[in-house]
Amino acid sequence: MKFISKEWFYALCIFLIPLSVGMDLPGGASISFPGELMLAVLAGMVAFQILSNPLSYKKLLLHPLTLLLLAEFIWMLISSFFSELPMVSLKRVIMKGIFLTSLFVFTIQWAEKDANKIKYLFLYALGLIIPVVYSEFRHYWLGMDFLVHVSLCKPFFDEHTIYGAAIAFVIPFVAVAAGNTQSLGIDKKYRLWIFALLILLVAGEYFAYSRAGVLSLMSSVILYFFLKLNLQFKHLLIGLAWILSLTFVFRSEIYSFTKSVSYQSNTADVGEHLLSALNLDNNVSNLERVNRWKCAVRMFEERPITGFGPGTFQFVYGPFQKPDEMTRISTTKGDKGNAHSEIFMSLSETGLPGLLLNLILIFTVIGIAMRAYYKSKNIVAKKVVMAALLGFVTSVVHGLFNSFLDQDKIASLVFTSMAIIVTVDLSTRENKIADEKNL
Repeated sequence: MKFISKEWFYALCIFLIPLSVGMDLPGGASISFPGELMLAVLAGMVAFQILSNPLSYKKLLLHPLTLLLLAEFIWMLISSFFSELPMVSLKRVIMKGIFLTSLFVFTIQWAEKDANKIKYLFLYALGLIIPVVYSEFRHYWLGMDFLVHVSLCKPFFDEHTIYGAAIAFVIPFVAVAAGNTQSLGIDKKYRLWIFALLILLVAGEYFAYSRAGVLSLMSSVILYFFLKLNLQFKHLLIGLAWILSLTFVFRSEIYSFTKSVSYQSNTADVGEHLLSALNLDNNVSNLERVNRWKCAVRMFEERPITGFGPGTFQFVYGPFQKPDEMTRISTTKGDKGNAHSEIFMSLSETGLPGLLLNLILIFTVIGIAMRAYYKSKNIVAKKVVMAALLGFVTSVVHGLFNSFLDQDKIASLVFTSMAIIVTVDLSTRENKIADEKNL
């Protein structure tokens, strides 16, 4: 198959992922169709290409971010050998391998052209139009009732938090494009449509009523101004260290404050809805997250090195719950989701090495993206890498409260963003070497 055919197949795949719906398979398995099926086909094509000509992938495979992703994948594979549920872990490892191959490796190839870097901004966003319009039409039909917002995005998204996470990730992409149409070389006739798309996505995020989604967007805006002030990665690390230090020093006061907060999340008042994230007194959603996080820590204490195996948390955490920490939505059947945190998920499923690799990967992505943004002389690459970084940060913040990386809806955004960052970083370094040779 010619590369151009794979290129169009890839573009169609990314566009269709937000439109994919869950389908049950024989044996109790399920698949997001057609997204995951198309990704599997694309992964097979890329794997064949790598095996046929491995030397052409040398630069990509030796990039620090690629090496970290491979290390994380290898540790995930190792931890699956010690898994409590080997078949569950094996399926999770295979899916991660498909994501890495199709979404990361192929995107790096695909985005070498500046025109494709710009298309990358819109493929998923355009695919989101139908789910957003569909969800808001249903919302309007039901009288804009706040209490029914959770499942309005079905069948495209399972519930409002992953729906809000996807929109939050994409908004920075479209916002960057809307604010830089001329420098990105976007035709004037499309500019009004880009602004209309941005307004639609912002409205979709607002009516998704996802606290983590809004908080992640706020973090993205803060990082945007951070970049505009030309602050460096080390300044970001210092700032985060200060925040963590102050949180640790005043942890008792912070906990007492959260126990006094009475705001509830089941309200249409946006301010109260956001402030309810601080309520650890009687907000069931928050208390259940804390319950899961504590279970994850207990699981880590029992298996600190290998964890219980990739994908196993929701099936094995039940016995680690304590009666006085359980809520009315707690379960011991493994049918109500995972650890609600990428951090605690890694800790419980792949142990301390898995968590450390996950954290190192996050900061490496941010550090490389900031370096590429500051050093790139290609205006298109510069704007696109900023958009990729801002989107990636929304997923990092969301990952503190939810865990969606095992699903194609979010994995497609995270891995393609990392691929874009690697692409720009490689081209920036190559251009720098070329300039030094010409001196």
